Amino acid sequence: MQHATSPAVSVAKQCTLQIQLAPSLLNANSHTVAISQLPTIQVRATSPTDWFAIGSLFVGALATVLVVLAGAWLTDRSNRKHAEELREQANAGQRAASRQAWIDTLRDSLAEYIGCLKRLWDLHQLKLGREPALRQHVDSSYVLQETQQHALTQNQLVAEAERVRAKIKLLLNPAEPNYGELERLLDRALDCARDGDINVLPACNNLVQAFQPVLKAEWERVKARE
Repeated sequence: MQHATSPAVSVAKQCTLQIQLAPSLLNANSHTVAISQLPTIQVRATSPTDWFAIGSLFVGALATVLVVLAGAWLTDRSNRKHAEELREQANAGQRAASRQAWIDTLRDSLAEYIGCLKRLWDLHQLKLGREPALRQHVDSSYVLQETQQHALTQNQLVAEAERVRAKIKLLLNPAEPNYGELERLLDRALDCARDGDINVLPACNNLVQAFQPVLKAEWERVKARE
């Protein structure tokens, strides 16, 4: 009896798969095949291996992976750069808002300080105008009361002026080159107002002129969003 050979099976159109069964495995009286051992499987290549095609597939797959990785890297880099730009814009906005608040506070404090000085100087002039009448007043208790009231009001105005002056000094940067000059002008104006010196108005004008460049410089930085 001849060997029974199964039909050839094509593998990737390049190899032929054959399964051979030994004669002892076949039953001549029936169509039943009894298998008592594993069949022999032979794979025969019908064509030589195409290494160029395999290499092309490998190079193509590698190129695809590299393109995907490069795209992911570029996307991540772009996202990081965009996030950094957003953070920088937010920080610049916060710095600008902080400088604007500083400008507003310093400007308002300086105006308040000058107002305190003028009220203090006016009070001193009022006292000078009332002194002749008080000296001629026969009621000593009234004179004493007026004197005490004047002293109380003056002390309150001086305390308020000193408070605002301290606030202005704290707003200034001691490292600035003109810090000493600004501090001197602040003190000089208060001394003039407290003593009723006629030079209080020029002293206040000097304060305004000295602080204008400071406010302008900070305003320019706000516009530049530094």
